[in-house]
This record gives sequence, C-alpha cells and structure tokens, in this order.
Amino acid sequence: MISANSPITPSTARLAAGTPLRPQYQGKKGPVQVVITRHCRERFRERWARAFPHRPLCADIDAEITNRFNRATRISHRGVHEKRRMARHGRDTLYFRADNFTFIVQDAVIVTVELNERGMRHLNRAGLAA
Repeated sequence: MISANSPITPSTARLAAGTPLRPQYQGKKGPVQVVITRHCRERFRERWARAFPHRPLCADIDAEITNRFNRATRISHRGVHEKRRMARHGRDTLYFRADNFTFIVQDAVIVTVELNERGMRHLNRAGLAA
C-alpha cells in the first residue's frame, strides 16, 4: 500500500500503475531479471513463520520476495563461511542480502532463501517445528 507520505521511486510508481514488479539485480551488462522457484517460495514462507511467528506474511509471497530482493545488496567478500557456501552451491552462485534474508541465485534463478541474522540462523535447519 502506498501512502501519501511515501517517496515516489520507480518501484512505487510501478505499484501505483498496477504493473507487477520483477525481481532483478544489476549485472555487468545491465539489469538481470531473475525467476523465483517454488522451493524459494516454500523456504521463504517456512523461515518467515519461524523467525516472525507473530507477524503474518502477506498473501502475495512473490511480491514480498521481489520487494526484499530488489533492495538486496550483493555479498562480495569471501570469508570462511562464504567459501564453505561456494563449495556447497558452486562458484557460479551469487548471494544477495536484504533485511534478515540471504537470497541464493544461480543462472538468474533465486533457488533458495536463508535467514542470515545472528541468533536466527539456527532456524534455517530442517526438522524444527514452525
């Protein structure tokens, strides 16, 4: 919902016009549109419920993922944790971080999303009750 006090940006202008937003990031040759997988939607919904049990997720999960992804910044440093991730996901994988979430992108597809906030990372593991 756009309020009267919200700044007009390209994304809010598209929302006002009714045009759906597309997740994208800025690549070397220009904007790259990405696709959201079913797995990503499921993990986002699951991890949102674990991290924020008293804040219900909006009905349009694609819009929520797109909004957060479009605000995300690319993780470029390669610490010990990132090197372990590269071994798991492969060298062609890009990582983007926004708010409490890390988006994992391979070949212009958001394959999954993880919680990255200290004190919440344990909620990424399977087998925990939602």
